[in-house]
Amino acid sequence: MDPPGETGTGHQNNRCPVNLGQGRAFVKGAGPSRELTAIRQCLTFGAIMTDPAAPPPAPTDRRSFLQELGDALYPGDRLLPPTTLARIADSYDYTLRTRGPRPQSVLWAGWYSQWLRFRVLLGVIERHSWRTGGLVINDLGCGYGALFHHIKRKRFLKGGDYYGYDLSGSMVRAARQKTSDPRATFIESDRVTQDADYSFCSGTFGLRLDTPPAEWRLYVQQALKATAERSRRGLAFNLLDSRGEDDKETLYYADPEDYLDFCRRELSPNVTLKCDYAKKIDFTIWVRF
Repeated sequence: MDPPGETGTGHQNNRCPVNLGQGRAFVKGAGPSRELTAIRQCLTFGAIMTDPAAPPPAPTDRRSFLQELGDALYPGDRLLPPTTLARIADSYDYTLRTRGPRPQSVLWAGWYSQWLRFRVLLGVIERHSWRTGGLVINDLGCGYGALFHHIKRKRFLKGGDYYGYDLSGSMVRAARQKTSDPRATFIESDRVTQDADYSFCSGTFGLRLDTPPAEWRLYVQQALKATAERSRRGLAFNLLDSRGEDDKETLYYADPEDYLDFCRRELSPNVTLKCDYAKKIDFTIWVRF
């Protein structure tokens, strides 16, 4: 049953309604920004605006998964500039301030668009697990905790646990304030830190800013491998579809066949592609172990 007040696909002008998850537009503190202009042109929901008064992100001593990964793959160098994920996180802090804890703050077109992606992702859970309960769930790029509220009454989570992870400290705090259920734990992190039965990445990798697509692809695939290592039974993720009509320079569009090959080669031979729900706007892959 569709959520009340929403019908159809929830798309606006046939542009991408997908939650960009960790992908948030960088907002400069002052002065014009070519990057910001490109981002504003490519996003369609009006959630990204300049914020001249916003201070730059505070420095942190916490080493991120991205930095550790870069050091491992390229000694003496990093996979991506160390500020990339900080810029992404800062943007979600801003959209939460301006839009509040609702789908538009995580760049969905509306409740239906968000609900539809959740429904497709959850298909990775095997049928018998829906009845037995006690599952442990990881949600990388959880935002304000919408997936938990989508599944909290599902039988598979009865007696189970949910771990949500997000780069944005503001999003994590909003999720904690919104949720008193003891099964839910929200963690400010760019990687999963708990073992789970199933892990989900919903729109987590959509915005690459000015990172070259080949470098972003490597980052996405390494992040998926790291998440799979913490997943006992399955992993599901979605990505923007390169076969669609949109072609915005700051977004990451992926080839479904490329990711099918990657998953079968690196994660598991049991892989399913779902691309019949969004008319080549995005696609979902289920990986079962």
